[in-house]
Parts: sequence; C-alpha cells; structure tokens
Amino acid sequence: MRPSQRLGFTLIELLVVLGLIGLLVGLALPAIQKVRASADRLSCQNHLKQIGLALHHYHSRYAVLPPRIHSKTLENDPNRVLGWMALILPDMDEGAAWSTAEAACRITKDPLVSPPHTVMHHVVKSYVCPSDARLLRPYTDAWNHTATFVSYVGVDGVVLEGKHTGLPGVLGFESGVTFASITDGLAQTLLVVERPPPASLVAGWWYPSYMGDAFGASGPNNAITFGIEADHPNEPCDGLGRVFGPGRLDNPCDRFHTWSLHPGGANFLFCDGSVRYLTYQADRMVRFAGTRAGGEAVQFE
Repeated sequence: MRPSQRLGFTLIELLVVLGLIGLLVGLALPAIQKVRASADRLSCQNHLKQIGLALHHYHSRYAVLPPRIHSKTLENDPNRVLGWMALILPDMDEGAAWSTAEAACRITKDPLVSPPHTVMHHVVKSYVCPSDARLLRPYTDAWNHTATFVSYVGVDGVVLEGKHTGLPGVLGFESGVTFASITDGLAQTLLVVERPPPASLVAGWWYPSYMGDAFGASGPNNAITFGIEADHPNEPCDGLGRVFGPGRLDNPCDRFHTWSLHPGGANFLFCDGSVRYLTYQADRMVRFAGTRAGGEAVQFE
C-alpha cells in the first residue's frame, strides 16, 4: 500500500453523512408517530369492544346492566360496594380478580380497605388506553389511597343546558337498567367513553362504587354525568355544560368531560356494542347520545 493512499472518511464527509441521516430521521419521525398514534387508537377501540362484549354478556346473564339491584339489608353486597367495572371482571377474563373482590366484600363493606380489597390496585390492561402508559401501575393519591386508574368511564346521564335537572344515562350508579329501557336506540346511546385521569389523580378509580364526592374535590370515577362541572373552593372549574372537547392531563377540571390522548377526538362505545372514533366537532351529538330516553335526534356522520 502506498503511503499516500487514504482510508476512511474526512471530517467533512462524516458530517455530511451524519447530516443526511439526521434529515432522514427527521422526515421519518412524524410518519412513525402517526403510525403509532393510529395503532394506539385501534388498540383502544379493541379494548372498548371487549368491555362492550363483557357488558352484553353480563346483561344476558342477569337481564340488567351492572350494578344489579342490591340487597337492601346486606351492606357488603358487591352490587353496593363495587363499581360496574369490577362487577364485569368475570366477563373480562379476570376470574381470579373477581374471586378476590367477592371474598373481600364478605369481610368488609369498605372497598378502600386493602387488604382485603387488594383488587383496588390490580391493573386490568383492557381498562387502559395504550396511549396512556402511566396507568399500567398503581399510584397512591393525595388521600393516601393506593389504587389503579383507568381510561374509561360509563355514561350516567346528562344535565340539561341552562338547568339543574338531568336525564338518566345507562351506566353508572343507578341499578337495574335494561337494554329495553333505552328507548333512544342502542346504536344512538352511549355506554362507555374515554376520559384520562388527571395528573393530580383526583379521579379515575375503577374498583369501588364510590363515584366522587358532592363538592368536586374527587371524582368522577367510574361514571360521568355530561354537562356538569364542580366548583370546589380549592379547585374552581368555571362554567357548566362542556361535554366533549380537548383536554390536558395537567388541568384537573378536564376530568368533568370526555376527551382522550388521541389527536383530534376520542373513541366511544355505544349500547349496541359498536365503537366509533368521533372528532371534537361532534360535541353536541355526544351530549344528545348521553341519555337513554331523552328523545333527541342523534345523527353521527
């Protein structure tokens, strides 16, 4: 080999190659993020379809949606103690968790006591949107309760615009709701919607029947009433009526309406078991679809 023969790259050539690689990565990154967001949205839809199927199985077995009418004398009846997501655990392939929860109810009626209510901090992956990986482990909140939090809530009803009265929905605290009572039509009535828990963890429990306090300091948890926001002295949320629109994890007031971490909209589970992705422009139709017998005309594009 002659001494004058050169091996490798010069510094300028190396910088040019690195620059080209950086440019290609920069061009590819938005496409990769878009594909990932699309995959998360589809996976989230599959989770909601599984929840819908479980709710239909529950209804087939008991002729009502959860919770069933609980015993008036038995305070530790699971239908009194546990939320609807816990009551459908057997239909979510979570039989072991259900057995633990059912046994815990026989020990104490307080679902926040763990043990025995260790399922309070059990992760059910189908209750977590893939866009929100923080929910794949339990957290301890400001009240020193250790729990897992979920991405979805049932639709309990709608507060009428300009009024303090409301119309009932399908899935929440009311017991004994049947598909036959949904006179607005199963395909036009909402069952479960997306709502990420805020970073403050003041909402988003799935296990207990506890839906939140009357002052808005915590909750709503496993069910939401459209069109109402709390005005708590330590956390004022001005205005009423917001139902569906963009939100932020660092804004605890966004827990009072439905939104998601998907760009531009959210997934919705309807009573017929169908799942649809709706953009935020569908806000008014989402409000109408929140009641089971309101008589509203609901038309989604």
